[in-house]
Amino acid sequence: MKKFFLTVALSVAAVLDVAAQDAARPLPAYFAPTQSDYDACKVFPDDVPYPNWDFGEYYVRGEGDYLEVFRCFYDYNQSQDDWLILPQLATSAGGSFTISYSAYTTAKVNYAVAWGLEPNPSAMTNVIIDEPDFDTNLDKAVIEQKFDLPAGQNVYIGFHVYTELGGGYLDLCNITVAAASTTAPEAPEIAVAMDGLTGEVTVNLPSKTVGGEAITSVVKGKLSIDGRDDKTYEFSGEPGSQWSTEISVAAGVHTVTCTVSYEADGEEHVSDTVSESFVATLPSDFTLSLPLIYTPDADNYSWLTILDLNNDGVTWEVPDTYPGELHLKYNYKLQADDWAILPPVEVTKPGKYLLTMQAGVQSANCPESVELCLGRSADPAMMTYTAIRVENLTAVRDDDHTLPVLQGEVDLPAAGKYYIGVHGFSKADQLTLYVSTITMDEAPKSYENIDPAQYAQLPADQFEIDVKVACMDGVKFAVTPVDKLMLYTNILVDESYLTEDGLDDLDFADQLIHVSNQMLELVGGFEQAMHAEFFYLGDTETLAFGGMKPGTRAFLVVMGLEYDEATNKVTPATQVTRSEVFEFTDEILPAEEPYAEFGTPEYIEVSGKPTVRVEVIPNDAAGDYVYGKVYPADYRATHTDNEIIDELTSTQNMFDTWLYPSRLDAQLAPGDRALLAVTTLDKSSGKKSSKLNWMIVQTPAATGDAVIIISSAGGMSGIAAIEAAATEAEFYSLDGRKVSAENLLPGIYVCRRGTHTEKVVVR
Repeated sequence: MKKFFLTVALSVAAVLDVAAQDAARPLPAYFAPTQSDYDACKVFPDDVPYPNWDFGEYYVRGEGDYLEVFRCFYDYNQSQDDWLILPQLATSAGGSFTISYSAYTTAKVNYAVAWGLEPNPSAMTNVIIDEPDFDTNLDKAVIEQKFDLPAGQNVYIGFHVYTELGGGYLDLCNITVAAASTTAPEAPEIAVAMDGLTGEVTVNLPSKTVGGEAITSVVKGKLSIDGRDDKTYEFSGEPGSQWSTEISVAAGVHTVTCTVSYEADGEEHVSDTVSESFVATLPSDFTLSLPLIYTPDADNYSWLTILDLNNDGVTWEVPDTYPGELHLKYNYKLQADDWAILPPVEVTKPGKYLLTMQAGVQSANCPESVELCLGRSADPAMMTYTAIRVENLTAVRDDDHTLPVLQGEVDLPAAGKYYIGVHGFSKADQLTLYVSTITMDEAPKSYENIDPAQYAQLPADQFEIDVKVACMDGVKFAVTPVDKLMLYTNILVDESYLTEDGLDDLDFADQLIHVSNQMLELVGGFEQAMHAEFFYLGDTETLAFGGMKPGTRAFLVVMGLEYDEATNKVTPATQVTRSEVFEFTDEILPAEEPYAEFGTPEYIEVSGKPTVRVEVIPNDAAGDYVYGKVYPADYRATHTDNEIIDELTSTQNMFDTWLYPSRLDAQLAPGDRALLAVTTLDKSSGKKSSKLNWMIVQTPAATGDAVIIISSAGGMSGIAAIEAAATEAEFYSLDGRKVSAENLLPGIYVCRRGTHTEKVVVR
């Protein structure tokens, strides 16, 4: 819905006599309209059997309903000069007045509103509104405008349509003429200061009404940028105060509007709307990054450098009907030569890059020509790398109304900034060329990380995969390997990679090896990757891969790996195993708060020093994401639990506070006291727990004696007992050989205790 406000101050040189043809209507005067309203109006020209102005119940597209309106019909045969003049209005007191009405059009209409002292076109010399090319775009526009009249006479107000041949209907209703309020607040003052695409809007709130009275209550305001809901701000302040807010907008011209109001005697008094236009420009160093996905729209259209090299006035535009596309229309006589050039893209290394572009034509009978090029400047002469070039393209929209995807590669010799240009060069007298999303990324490398011949010799079907839940929170699945000591990893694969991209198991295996070695290099080693649950040993049940759109069809791929500690790399040990295809639902798993319990503290010697050691047992929501620290016994007296949680899980402290294995050691002399505190992160989301577990302990007189628990988060205190392991542990190397517990060298082992299996690190 559009709403326009403007104050027009008009005067006449002399006070004239009021026409006396009819009795003046008192203000406020309201025209619904009705048949009697229309009968009281004057319509010109008045010498034709069927004037263009009429009254009736018509279907109004902006309302999607039938309404009683004043309608002005369009004329294909001649330019319009049609007047509808309202009855005489009682305005002899003079002063400020407002006229408001609802307007609807079916196409562009030229119209004006004016007042005069006689009910005829020649007297309508005082313009209130002039709207050439007025178009509500099949919507509703609410117009409100202020104007001034000198005292001494009543006036007539006329609506004048002066459209050229054609045009559309103009429908009017809810016309109100009233004296302007003197209790409304003065209009606010707004100022906009921009620095590139960000800036600040400042509003000075009024302290007086338009009648000069002081405002004594809180002033409320509403500010909007381009009429957008997501750029609308409501605020309040004392009369005469100032309010400001930071803004961020797309490059281009924008308009900010603002109204203010206050309440008095149970009534709201609203100011006129003020507006201010401003320009946001891209910073001079604005650069896009890879991977690039650019879809044109009304906001980012201003990013483009548009070049109309054939100077025909027809070039790339983003139409309202297809807001995510660039359109290039035809010229009857000239071949197209039009460029739309994106801001520079930062390429960090030389090599091959894959580019795609959605493109299509309006009709296969009218082929179009388009190319996608790259260059070191926004100059067509420098667009020397051609990724895609299609002459006489005939592809039309797909059945789902999307445009076909074209793709191509370029081999860029050096890093740096490159501009991407879309060039339309269709022959003359075609129809319309459409271009949508443009992407750019490094070109995929086929089987760079795996030897297909060696892969074919590896064992297959080594894993059973059971997908239990696939929802918004992730995939809950279990993996059972044939060899319980097999190291393995997995990925989630969208079904479209099979159905649309034609990938196969070799593609997935190559990607798994590549990503696994990336992870090992990134985190620094196998132990850290195991902690991050990137690799698995033995039977595994876990939740991962959250955030997929409901309805997405996918499958899991699992692959066995061999790890080489010397090179910190993995190689294939098995072929991949794929699960059945499953579909994500819109369900959400019940949330479990991550938490960690304490075991029984012991007072033992560690590296020759007396140490309180307590095992930390996380719940399933926490996994291995456990963080702890030893503090002075009175630390909680000066720090809240939330402050301690923040300290334990901050990125600066994580490497020092992470408990792996999950136990907390405190080197304390006999009789000392300390605070032992632990918290967790959610293993799936990384979200901090809201719970801090803690205990204050006092060491006994000698190691081996029971530790005294002074107090704890669970309320327990006293002397805790020491529990012995129920089952003797067995240790295996990663290649499956059993190792004596007395002869463990530093390294990674699989530990079995009864039916429980876990990975351990011996330093």
